[in-house]
Amino acid sequence: MAIKITFNQPSTEKSFLTLRPWSRPWIGLLRQARFVEETSLSVLLTDDQVAEYLQLRGAHTLAHWRTTKKYSLPYIRIGRAIRYRKEDVEAFLLAHRQED
Repeated sequence: MAIKITFNQPSTEKSFLTLRPWSRPWIGLLRQARFVEETSLSVLLTDDQVAEYLQLRGAHTLAHWRTTKKYSLPYIRIGRAIRYRKEDVEAFLLAHRQED
Protein backbone atom coordinates (compact mmCIF):
# COMPACT_ATOMS: atom_id res chain seq x y z
CA MET A 1 0.00 0.00 0.00
CA ALA A 2 1.36 3.41 -0.93
CA ILE A 3 0.12 6.95 -0.52
CA LYS A 4 0.40 9.28 -3.47
CA ILE A 5 0.60 13.03 -2.77
CA THR A 6 0.06 15.43 -5.66
CA PHE A 7 1.91 18.74 -5.85
CA ASN A 8 0.61 21.29 -8.34
CA GLN A 9 3.35 22.85 -10.41
CA PRO A 10 3.14 26.24 -12.18
CA SER A 11 3.03 24.40 -15.49
CA THR A 12 0.29 21.98 -16.47
CA GLU A 13 2.36 19.03 -15.25
CA LYS A 14 1.89 17.48 -11.83
CA SER A 15 4.59 15.80 -9.83
CA PHE A 16 3.89 12.90 -7.54
CA LEU A 17 5.51 11.79 -4.32
CA THR A 18 4.85 8.19 -3.33
CA LEU A 19 5.37 7.33 0.32
CA ARG A 20 5.24 3.93 1.91
CA PRO A 21 3.20 3.49 5.12
CA TRP A 22 6.20 2.08 6.98
CA SER A 23 8.17 5.28 6.37
CA ARG A 24 7.18 7.56 9.25
CA PRO A 25 7.99 10.95 7.60
CA TRP A 26 4.76 10.85 5.59
CA ILE A 27 2.75 11.54 8.76
CA GLY A 28 4.60 14.81 9.32
CA LEU A 29 4.12 15.79 5.67
CA LEU A 30 0.38 15.28 5.91
CA ARG A 31 0.18 17.30 9.12
CA GLN A 32 2.19 20.13 7.56
CA ALA A 33 0.03 20.11 4.44
CA ARG A 34 -3.13 20.35 6.54
CA PHE A 35 -1.67 23.20 8.64
CA VAL A 36 -0.56 25.14 5.56
CA GLU A 37 -3.97 24.67 3.96
CA GLU A 38 -5.74 26.02 7.07
CA THR A 39 -3.52 29.02 7.67
CA SER A 40 -2.33 30.05 4.21
CA LEU A 41 -5.38 32.16 3.39
CA SER A 42 -5.94 33.60 6.85
CA VAL A 43 -4.58 36.85 8.21
CA LEU A 44 -2.24 36.47 11.19
CA LEU A 45 -2.34 39.17 13.88
CA THR A 46 0.16 40.04 16.61
CA ASP A 47 -0.62 40.40 20.33
CA ASP A 48 -0.76 44.18 20.02
CA GLN A 49 -3.12 44.05 17.04
CA VAL A 50 -5.48 41.63 18.78
CA ALA A 51 -5.42 43.66 21.99
CA GLU A 52 -6.34 46.78 20.03
CA TYR A 53 -9.04 44.91 18.08
CA LEU A 54 -10.57 43.55 21.32
CA GLN A 55 -10.10 46.95 23.04
CA LEU A 56 -8.04 45.48 25.86
CA ARG A 57 -5.62 47.44 28.05
CA GLY A 58 -2.61 45.78 26.46
CA ALA A 59 -1.01 42.66 25.07
CA HIS A 60 -0.15 41.55 28.61
CA THR A 61 -3.85 40.67 29.06
CA LEU A 62 -3.62 38.15 26.22
CA ALA A 63 -0.43 36.71 27.74
CA HIS A 64 -2.28 36.32 31.05
CA TRP A 65 -5.16 34.54 29.30
CA ARG A 66 -2.72 32.15 27.61
CA THR A 67 -0.82 31.24 30.77
CA THR A 68 -3.86 30.87 33.02
CA LYS A 69 -6.07 29.39 30.28
CA LYS A 70 -8.81 31.76 31.40
CA TYR A 71 -10.23 32.05 27.88
CA SER A 72 -9.74 29.64 25.02
CA LEU A 73 -8.54 32.01 22.31
CA PRO A 74 -6.61 29.82 19.83
CA TYR A 75 -3.13 31.01 18.90
CA ILE A 76 -0.17 29.94 16.78
CA ARG A 77 3.35 29.89 18.21
CA ILE A 78 6.15 30.55 15.71
CA GLY A 79 9.35 30.34 17.71
CA ARG A 80 8.84 32.92 20.46
CA ALA A 81 6.27 34.89 18.49
CA ILE A 82 2.55 34.44 19.12
CA ARG A 83 0.09 34.99 16.27
CA TYR A 84 -3.68 34.82 16.09
CA ARG A 85 -5.84 34.04 13.07
CA LYS A 86 -8.34 36.82 12.44
CA GLU A 87 -11.11 34.24 11.97
CA ASP A 88 -10.36 32.79 15.44
CA VAL A 89 -10.52 36.23 17.06
CA GLU A 90 -13.87 36.96 15.40
CA ALA A 91 -15.20 33.53 16.44
CA PHE A 92 -14.02 34.25 19.99
CA LEU A 93 -16.03 37.48 19.99
CA LEU A 94 -19.14 35.74 18.72
CA ALA A 95 -18.79 32.99 21.32
CA HIS A 96 -18.64 35.56 24.14
CA ARG A 97 -21.52 37.68 22.88
CA GLN A 98 -24.13 38.38 25.55
CA GLU A 99 -27.76 39.05 24.75
CA ASP A 100 -29.90 40.38 27.57
